[in-house]
Amino acid sequence: MIKRTFAIILFLVACNMKGSTFAQTPSPITLRNCFEKALEVSERVAIQESQIRAAEAKYGQALAAILPNVHFIATEFLQDDSAQQLGAGQIGTTLTRFSTPTAKLNAKQPLFNGLREYYALSVVHSQKRQNKAEWENAKRKLFVDVANAFYTVIQLEKDLELAKAITKTLKRRLKESITRMDLGKARASEKMNTESELAIAEAAASETEGGLAAAKEVLAFFIGPYNAPLLDDVEIPSAPKEEDFVLKSDENRPDIVAAKEAAFSSRQKLKIEKGAFFPTINAEANYYAYRVGFQKDIKWDALFTLDFSIFEGGKTRAKIQEAKILLKQAELELDEKRRNANLEIKKAYEAFTHGQKQSEAFKIAETKGEENYRVSLKDYQLGLINNLELLEVLRSLQNVRRTYNRVWLQTKMDYLNLKAKAGKPLL
Repeated sequence: MIKRTFAIILFLVACNMKGSTFAQTPSPITLRNCFEKALEVSERVAIQESQIRAAEAKYGQALAAILPNVHFIATEFLQDDSAQQLGAGQIGTTLTRFSTPTAKLNAKQPLFNGLREYYALSVVHSQKRQNKAEWENAKRKLFVDVANAFYTVIQLEKDLELAKAITKTLKRRLKESITRMDLGKARASEKMNTESELAIAEAAASETEGGLAAAKEVLAFFIGPYNAPLLDDVEIPSAPKEEDFVLKSDENRPDIVAAKEAAFSSRQKLKIEKGAFFPTINAEANYYAYRVGFQKDIKWDALFTLDFSIFEGGKTRAKIQEAKILLKQAELELDEKRRNANLEIKKAYEAFTHGQKQSEAFKIAETKGEENYRVSLKDYQLGLINNLELLEVLRSLQNVRRTYNRVWLQTKMDYLNLKAKAGKPLL
């Protein structure tokens, strides 16, 4: 009975330890997870996001130029009152008194300024849209960087698996070569060839391990420290059409949206400078809470001002000329962005489709290589080929596997790069 109870307790403890170990196993990290973490870590994206908040603050400043300004003003004017006795009546007394306190509510409202305030408001609003587009563009660039780092790690992990697998196979071949040599069925050179291939494979595995460690550091730079395995869950279409990716709308690419907003801002700034040719009309009103002297019963007054600029040394025309040049520059930059965008998309599409064709070809080559190795191994066992020929077949199979692995993962990176270039949803 005691032994049975003790066995049950040991079983429960073992189950608990197993469950605890399982609970501590980190979940695999997908590309989406990496990108979400990179958005939290990246200073580049944070800077672009702060630009949006700065634009919102500037919008409030521009709006203030249209709305009225209201102030409560209290003043006290002090002067020499030695000449007060020379004054005549109440007016003279008011003008020569020692202290003249005043308290008033002052309101100023611009009525017309060549519509420059409204154009300035549209400029700031456009700059906010431009900052949002640049923020989105920064996120897309970050996504491409993260995807490249993500798939570089996966590629090197698969390369390391292949290197370890070929090392294991060569160790079996070496053991078999030694056995056959002891039986007089193989020459010593076969054993030496196998040992050489094994040393090369172990060196390649060591080199791959170093590259993998460096690649993980690069990925950690983007997403922060991690200790979970990577999971590739991205699916790519088998035969995408070029017209599905070619730029058809200016709304697709954030950098083009930003360039459009920059051109619009330049156009509005030109209107602001042209508005200087129009007169400015302002209104100002005061309500007096406290006055002294002969004005104490006057509770309010208003002032309307018309200001028409006649000559300022050609300053306004020079500013207009400068604004025209900047507008032309912004329009040329927009045209250049559009042409570059179409070129980038076409190049990315060609790289992706070419990679797909390569992947399909290397997949067939890998299948044929595996069949060739199995047949060659039987031929070797039958004495139809020697160990050197078998090692050559094995080496060829290893090279095809590594190349297929790299081409396939590069095709995935090319596909994600194509989506980013074409302004498509990233994931």
